[in-house]
Amino acid sequence: MGRSRRKRLKSSRPAKMKAGQLADWLLFLGDGIDRGISLRRLVNMSARLYPKWKEMFNEIDQAMLTGMPLAEAMAPWLSIDTYYQLRLAERHGKLGDTIHQLGHFLSLQAKQRARLRAAMQYPLILLTFLAVVVIMVVHFVLPEVSNWGSGSPALIPPVVKTVGLTLVGVLLGGGLLIVTRWFSMNPEQRVRFVCALPVLGQPTRYYWGYYLVANVAVMVENGMSLQEINRLVGKFDQRSMLYLTGKRISDALSRGQPLERVLEHLNYLPKELPSFLNRGLTQQELGEELAAVARLNFKRLSLRSAQLLELTQPLILIILAVVVVVMYLSILMPIYQSLQVVE
Repeated sequence: MGRSRRKRLKSSRPAKMKAGQLADWLLFLGDGIDRGISLRRLVNMSARLYPKWKEMFNEIDQAMLTGMPLAEAMAPWLSIDTYYQLRLAERHGKLGDTIHQLGHFLSLQAKQRARLRAAMQYPLILLTFLAVVVIMVVHFVLPEVSNWGSGSPALIPPVVKTVGLTLVGVLLGGGLLIVTRWFSMNPEQRVRFVCALPVLGQPTRYYWGYYLVANVAVMVENGMSLQEINRLVGKFDQRSMLYLTGKRISDALSRGQPLERVLEHLNYLPKELPSFLNRGLTQQELGEELAAVARLNFKRLSLRSAQLLELTQPLILIILAVVVVVMYLSILMPIYQSLQVVE
């Protein structure tokens, strides 16, 4: 129902909240649920507290008035995976906890984006200034310098030219291959691809480890077996990670592969996950341990994201320093060649 409602309101729905604004509202919603305030009353309050999105809250309220659950009513304004996260939580009585987790994640994401923009301001100013200097050097300084002593422009050595053209060709060809491959992948394949990258892979694994394990934990704690979970997610939107992960696992199991081996080959799931299965735990105990694994991955995600953010500005400054060195060498080399000619 959420998918059809999303399509139906795609062209006429009100403006969508940004991540930071949605995080603020979800935290307000979670606090209200903890205090025992009804969902419809919270939505009505939201229309007054967030007047810019009054139309959105009115539509959500009207949908809930007809008996539609909150996740279904909010579907047009949520991503597919967020929609299913709320839908499962609402179905199994974990809506308050899930809304709090989602609000904290979106709040963290918004704060990191703001810090990244602040960290990028100084390097971008330097980069702009450097680009102007490079253009002036290339168009005005180098032509004059290259004529010193020889009366003709200094030629680029053939080896340097060959190596440079080869590197440019490799970079362009590799970029085109990656872009072509990216658009041929489904969302699950894209996640596996990003998880294999050196820098972005680790935080991506932590996020999907948190998201997928947390949803499975909710269902396990409510007495669902892994087979029942697989059948349930098999009815989800085919673009959602829950559906795609479940399909990948069920296809591998149908080929006779053990579950633990299948999970080990899914690089976006916590590597500790297989050790939690087949230990003779009750459904409640297994669900609690999976929920603990999900919370741990969320903490790891927060820590790793902060560490990468701190490295952003120094890395950009190093790149700028390399560009400056190359620019100086491009000026000094013709001067050196001219001095050799004079001698």
